[in-house]
Amino acid sequence: MDLATKNSLSLIFDEKFEDTRKYVCDAPGCGKTFVKNNFLEFHIRTHTNERPFHCSFPGCSLSYTRSWHLRRHVINAHQPKPEVVAKFECQESGCSRVYQSKDALRKHHAEIHGSNGRLAGPRYQCSVCHLSFSKHNKLKVHASLHSGEMPFKCSVEGCGREYRIHSKLKAHEKSHLGYACESCDNQRFPTWSALRKHSAETHSAKRCPKCDKTFKQNALLMAHMETHSDNRLAFVCPFPECEKSYFEMKNLRAHQKAAHENVRFTCTECQKEFCSKQTLRRHGRKCMNKTYERKAPKTGDLRKTRVDKGKPRRRAAVFLSAVDSKDIDHPEE
Repeated sequence: MDLATKNSLSLIFDEKFEDTRKYVCDAPGCGKTFVKNNFLEFHIRTHTNERPFHCSFPGCSLSYTRSWHLRRHVINAHQPKPEVVAKFECQESGCSRVYQSKDALRKHHAEIHGSNGRLAGPRYQCSVCHLSFSKHNKLKVHASLHSGEMPFKCSVEGCGREYRIHSKLKAHEKSHLGYACESCDNQRFPTWSALRKHSAETHSAKRCPKCDKTFKQNALLMAHMETHSDNRLAFVCPFPECEKSYFEMKNLRAHQKAAHENVRFTCTECQKEFCSKQTLRRHGRKCMNKTYERKAPKTGDLRKTRVDKGKPRRRAAVFLSAVDSKDIDHPEE
């Protein structure tokens, strides 16, 4: 019901019972009117906070403003819940199974008694414990508990993975096929998580409309967009004779600690001091690893072939002066 309909019904109700609203609330600033005296009594209790209906059960001190609130409380809190009685019994001879719903009884008939309604008996029976199952796959899963063998094996050559449940095998076989990206041509990923990561980084990335840079989060894109603004706010260092300014407050605070407050971060291994935590972390990766040794440069056939091997290269002077190299190497006579 929309607001206009509610307002129209309220006006109709007020006009109909305008002459019958004889009972007025005398609380200061209220003035509400009611058709019946008991409605007025219910309303007055909202001002006086009176709760005349008390729960009589031992150990319960709750009270209510209306009698039917108390009755509802007694039914929900103190009266025992009626137990759910199984109503649907199997009518087949020799079967005494009872179920609480028609769907459960119908499933029992389809699996045990068959479609013709007669007692078909167990179709797949375990040779060890004689339990019966309606499907052969269920028997295979159950038999693995006795033998310890996994009944479902991967058919891909060289894999050898085994599973006790067929659905686990089907999920594993998808890892051999891979998960295809719908936006890319012939690109597959070994896991679903890898596909989602690819989609988030490649297809769902936030792109800057001015410089085409991409960002994973919208907040990072908004922060980057401020670098293109002509009226960007800058934070100037408040120390005298310092003209440094930064576009982010965190960079200004780092500058104040390093340049003016002489805050240093000391390495616990070699006791060297650094101006920032980032520099200390970069130093710590080498300092903490005592066995770190620089690899020997590769020589001879071990070296990679240069990308520009065999291609003519321009001299720096030629590039900067915009003069043709032919004119320098072979000047005209």
